[in-house]
Amino acid sequence: MKAMHANKRLSMLTLCAAVGLAALLLISCNLILPWWDDSGRIVYAEEELSLVGIDDAQAYSRGMAKAASLASSDSRGVKAPKPEVLGSVSIKLIAEVSPPRDATGNPLQASHVWLTSDGKTALVAYMTKGAAVYGAVDVINLSNANRPNITSTLSFSDFDVAAVLEEAGIAYLAGRSAAPGESGGLAHVRAYELKKGVLSASPLAQITLPGYFATDLARQTGVLYVTTGAYDAADQPNVGLYALDPSTLTIKTGGYIATGLSSGLVDARSVKVSGSDVLVLNGSYASPSTTASIKRYANGNLSAPSATYSLSSYPTSPEAKSYLEVFTSKGKILPEPDFDPSVIPYEDQSSNSVSMGNTGAKNILYIANGEAGLWVGDADALASQSDAGADNIAGSIRFGLDESVNYVAGKNTVAVAAVGTGGLKVLTITAK
Repeated sequence: MKAMHANKRLSMLTLCAAVGLAALLLISCNLILPWWDDSGRIVYAEEELSLVGIDDAQAYSRGMAKAASLASSDSRGVKAPKPEVLGSVSIKLIAEVSPPRDATGNPLQASHVWLTSDGKTALVAYMTKGAAVYGAVDVINLSNANRPNITSTLSFSDFDVAAVLEEAGIAYLAGRSAAPGESGGLAHVRAYELKKGVLSASPLAQITLPGYFATDLARQTGVLYVTTGAYDAADQPNVGLYALDPSTLTIKTGGYIATGLSSGLVDARSVKVSGSDVLVLNGSYASPSTTASIKRYANGNLSAPSATYSLSSYPTSPEAKSYLEVFTSKGKILPEPDFDPSVIPYEDQSSNSVSMGNTGAKNILYIANGEAGLWVGDADALASQSDAGADNIAGSIRFGLDESVNYVAGKNTVAVAAVGTGGLKVLTITAK
């Protein structure tokens, strides 16, 4: 497909050169540039995908691997997908954006993706697996969902980017710095201006906080919330929830929970704003022993949680973040994958995000489940069910071996998924 688009561009430029008034016509030709991408990192796939069973660790949604695996699914005793849950829909892989590469040429991992409120721009965060530090962020134009294009890329040799969000023309990035700050921590946050699809080359502000990683971001009027986590509470004290001034990224006076064990936040993984309340997911911890929980801070009062909900029945796997997306005061949790860890290690099948879409006929729920794939279900039916069963999950979209779905964001018929070294996948799910 890339060759086809290259030939199309060559033909158009030749046409422009062959006609008089070259300057004027060149401007006209340039107006069509968003229909392809000169970075060489986008492949326009336009490939129809199939759902696979959510308990099938061998099946994939595309190519020969899918056909061979599904053909033998009955003999392996694997439950088939349930596409009737969604009705008659078409699932298409529209485009694949390969990740940027680090200084030595190794591909980065797509770790997080943020869709602007109008669904026309995606910000994609990238990081390096393991101890090395190298990150990047892409800005993807989705105005024409069938032909997305990269409008801006920033790379960082000193910053792993784990999470990104945008508000009012400012892109906020959270992750890990290569060098500790004054607090001794590596958790790092930066702000960049985003104007007409292009990120400013230099940050507007930045801060390094206690903790090994800044794990998530959320915005409320006048506040940027940041969670920081650690592998060892003794080595990284004062991790937790920070409230920052969104303009200067300075810590708001008295506005943070960062006292380690005394606050119960020893491995804060995710933060969400729900009305005037703030919800924080704290992961389970082996030493000292800590049960995973969700803490609710009412009306933005961070001095103490107004409620704590134990997740003892739902132990969190490493890096899991999805609970806040679906948790209610009744303790409702969506189904999760449970593959044999000898087939897919638990840390590679963790649920990292949940998002919504709409086919025009049905509300769709997407769950990013790592190497277990992108689960797709009936959002309304899942919201009303009384247990955490998977009856209303239609099936899973699995892209390929080692292509882990780390995050997903949906808007109307478009869904974008951060798929590790598989980069960004742009999907459309529409009613037939």
